[in-house]
Amino acid sequence: MEDREKEGRLEGRFEGLLEAKRDAVYEILKARFGDVLKGIKEAVEKVSDFKRLSLIVRKSVTVKDFDEFREYLK
Repeated sequence: MEDREKEGRLEGRFEGLLEAKRDAVYEILKARFGDVLKGIKEAVEKVSDFKRLSLIVRKSVTVKDFDEFREYLK
């Protein structure tokens, strides 16, 4: 029972970290370009690899526009 609880807590923390990274992407893009398009949000939501999501956060700071960001997500 204790192992399952630990595993559940770790899983919850991991999901929380992923969600925080996604929120960072949305906030950065919104500050730079305005409201984030639904298609971009949907693509970011599908990313569940932590390293990839970290790279996406960095990319959101450097892209020149939504089109470049969308291309990066492909």
